[in-house]
Amino acid sequence: MHWAPASDDCDLLCDVMTRALSLPDADHEQFDNPPLKVMLGQVRFPAILKLADPAGLAAFQDEIRSEYSEYGVEQQLNLAVGPEGMSTAGEAKNYKFSTSDGAWSVVVNPMFVTLEASVATRYSNYEEFSDRFGRIWEAALRLLGPTKSQQQGLRYIDFFDWPDVAPSEWGRYLNPYLLGLLGAEEIVNNVEHTLTDARLKLTDDIAIAFKYGLVRSGPENALGFLMDTDCLSQTPQDDVTTEAILKRFNDFHEEIHRLFHWCLTPEAIERFRVGSARSN
Repeated sequence: MHWAPASDDCDLLCDVMTRALSLPDADHEQFDNPPLKVMLGQVRFPAILKLADPAGLAAFQDEIRSEYSEYGVEQQLNLAVGPEGMSTAGEAKNYKFSTSDGAWSVVVNPMFVTLEASVATRYSNYEEFSDRFGRIWEAALRLLGPTKSQQQGLRYIDFFDWPDVAPSEWGRYLNPYLLGLLGAEEIVNNVEHTLTDARLKLTDDIAIAFKYGLVRSGPENALGFLMDTDCLSQTPQDDVTTEAILKRFNDFHEEIHRLFHWCLTPEAIERFRVGSARSN
């Protein structure tokens, strides 16, 4: 079944979200050379204790096995910060179900369901994410039984690892407001690292955590420009129907999409666009 985007019948949240950031609309395109490295969506809910035991996931695995045939267990280390510093607060197990090519992974533990795209393998567009999450969430509702959403978020991590771009040249590709010290002619060539951690309030319930700057990242520790954008709501929601969950994701996606394009110059877009076709 294909889960369609949210309908035109907007509620108050949709109306507020469309005016949250006073940024221009931008066309939706599927780029041949996108800077996207990681994309994921997550819904957190009150703990479902049966999911701490793999046996509690057997029916869920059977439901999604035709698409997500690979299975693995990941250890998650939880840390706590107290008067004496950082300490270990225990470990949790995450159960991971992946497609055979590793392009998409579903990660489940007693408190969340996450769908992650491996951009290095294959990522098409947001519509595929929405379609896949819709099917996953339908299975979760029937077989795992979440009754409330405590937090929901959509995250994109873009990294411009362009070795031909010197620190003094990022102004060709980025909105001047993002440059910081990269826009200071006197010292720009001395800059090795600069990272801004911003938070944008969209509504009383929804915000964007936005980190950006010149950093080293990736397996080759390459120097490039990072844009890490996480749109999330930490307000509990009683409506966890598939339609409601996907509508929130769609609202988040639209805000992230417009912010992404506002951050870039036409020259940057052209670097992504070579040979790409406009998407519907």
